[in-house]
Amino acid sequence: MASVLKTLLGFGLLSILTFAGVASANSPEHYSASSCDVDSALLNYRYDNRLDYQNKDTPTDFFLLVYSNSPRFCEYMERKGREGSVEFQCESDNDFGWVIHGLWGESEKAYKTGNNKGHPRFCKGDLKPLPIDTIKPYLCMSPGTKLLQGQWEKHGACDFDSAEEYFDKACRWPSNLKCHRGS
Repeated sequence: MASVLKTLLGFGLLSILTFAGVASANSPEHYSASSCDVDSALLNYRYDNRLDYQNKDTPTDFFLLVYSNSPRFCEYMERKGREGSVEFQCESDNDFGWVIHGLWGESEKAYKTGNNKGHPRFCKGDLKPLPIDTIKPYLCMSPGTKLLQGQWEKHGACDFDSAEEYFDKACRWPSNLKCHRGS
């Protein structure tokens, strides 16, 4: 995980923001680009995720909101010959820039020691695929059915009662960022 994360950060594919708490009233529609069109023909309907390892007994101390640079990600997937698995993100008419990769519950102890397997993960095990109607409203925020399913299973189910609550929280946090300009 550490080497994969370093690789992704090195490619400029991911950007990480850390948050301790948040409140907002924005909807997924507010965050998504007004020009985003969810073309059902481009969606991957085989988005079941496999459990790699589980760490269900570690509490969440803080969250990381992780972004992905969509153009760089699509270039990476094309070089790997895997662009067909991410058609909605990479081949639709949507112009995705930075998108939300996921909201990760983190353990302070694991973070400080560099133990990437020490963070909460797959707390509720291997979950059934979410209904497509649950995923669709968030596809302009995180443009992939497999991405949304995977983030819910790996990270969201550890701290949230429903996928909608998890996705809504990830969607709302960016609106709480305050950019201050110096004089």
